[in-house]
Amino acid sequence: MPKNKTNILAVFPIIILIFIKSSYLFAQHNNVQFTAVSTGATTGHLADLMVNNNTAIELNTTLGPFFIPSDGKYQPYITVTPIKVIVRPNETMTYPIMGYCVDIHRPPISNGKFLPKFEEWITPSTLPNYWNPSPSKGWTPSTIDNYLIPGTEVSLKSAINVDKYPQEAANVLFTAIQKISLAFESLKNIGSLETVLSSKPENEKEGVLQQTFWIYTSLIQGKAYEKEEFIAKMKEQINNKSNNSIKSLTLEESVNLEKGLDDLWSSFQQVGTLAKLFK
Repeated sequence: MPKNKTNILAVFPIIILIFIKSSYLFAQHNNVQFTAVSTGATTGHLADLMVNNNTAIELNTTLGPFFIPSDGKYQPYITVTPIKVIVRPNETMTYPIMGYCVDIHRPPISNGKFLPKFEEWITPSTLPNYWNPSPSKGWTPSTIDNYLIPGTEVSLKSAINVDKYPQEAANVLFTAIQKISLAFESLKNIGSLETVLSSKPENEKEGVLQQTFWIYTSLIQGKAYEKEEFIAKMKEQINNKSNNSIKSLTLEESVNLEKGLDDLWSSFQQVGTLAKLFK
């Protein structure tokens, strides 16, 4: 028998074994279910991810970050921190999904309702150097020109429908929230960022990052999220959460409120400028 034929016969059982093992693992993967339920929040703890492992082997992996698309009614979401998942055979574990909402003009998914199917979630990546928007990938000219390709000095001058082109939008949004987070930490470390929320560091960080992100996400969708809208929304929240309405505030309290909101808006601009999102 020729030597080369003998070698083929020798490795043939190994090839079959690899094929069987790969098929087995694929079947095992199909027996792992991922289900996410909303907390109703717009920032921070957005949802809970339930991982059901109906297999005979332990699931030990890292998931995310993710861009979670919208059904067109509710806000899309983006996460930054990967989720470390360890689920033993035939068990279910729940993990918090931490992140940010993408569209200020749409509500978050209501508390207790399911998020879009896990299979539809997108794993984004940071934009490559010298990236530019392409019309073939959903970008259209925008009349708004005061925003940049994240982390650059280059005007974006384009808008995109994040529902129609989630894969293309995901990388831009992911890069933007990364740049915002780094800029916020940098300003806090040198003592250059103080707001009315500074006594509550976690609330301040969540609030500043989310609002700065909303300003940018509105711009890349060809919309505007201006200071007046921010102040109106904040006052509405205060009215809803407080027993006393804005109208019942004393003159001093009203002045302090206006100054606090004005300072917050300035902090969003400060962070967005350092992150190279706004001119």
